[in-house]
Amino acid sequence: MSDPLPEITVPARFTALPELLGHLCREAQVAGIGDACQRRMQLVVEELFANTIHHGFGGECDAPVRLAVACADGRCRLHYSDSAPRFDPMQVPLLGPAFDKPGGVGIAMIRQLSDSISYRRAADNNFLELVFAT
Repeated sequence: MSDPLPEITVPARFTALPELLGHLCREAQVAGIGDACQRRMQLVVEELFANTIHHGFGGECDAPVRLAVACADGRCRLHYSDSAPRFDPMQVPLLGPAFDKPGGVGIAMIRQLSDSISYRRAADNNFLELVFAT
């Protein structure tokens, strides 16, 4: 059995974003992860968090959002979970951007900046595992 990953739980509120990103950065810095990879991970986590609040919950709430981080052997693994309705970002077709309306590029960005993403739904929660090569 593997050791549990260092995890943080925050409410789905934008005021919690600095705490969430701070946890990510602390874990990455302890593991010696470079700034470029840290920025990629921060962008992805910020986009996931904003999507959870806006689209998953329909606004800020006290529902928990969890982030666990493990960096080793030139890779960082992030486990992101929430209790919003089922949503698998890997099942969203990537269409060209619609420049006549805002939005629509966040999922493409998440998929492009991550080296791999896997999704599962369990116990009424969305679970994403994202891997970043450092």
